[in-house]
Amino acid sequence: MIYGLPQKLCDLRERSGMSQNDIAKRINVVASNVSGYERGERTPSVPTLLSLSYVYNCSVDYLLGKKQEDATRVTVDISEVPREHRKIIYDMVDALKRGKIE
Repeated sequence: MIYGLPQKLCDLRERSGMSQNDIAKRINVVASNVSGYERGERTPSVPTLLSLSYVYNCSVDYLLGKKQEDATRVTVDISEVPREHRKIIYDMVDALKRGKIE
């Protein structure tokens, strides 16, 4: 187990307004794996950590406990946006990253 990772994953998911099932679909694993990561019973593989970093818009270094500033990263507080609208925001950002929206 990577110290602090389970709590970070749980916190990031809750802040994003997504369910474990939503995360599982985005990173192509079953929901029980996401649950195991958040409980510290499973350790995500390197490719899975990378996928999680994309979903949560953070670095793998952050997930692993290394603090590092990223000058290209922008953080927006959407905590007051209703949960059903947060998913729309994340979907749009993902589409922009993939070049699907101009």
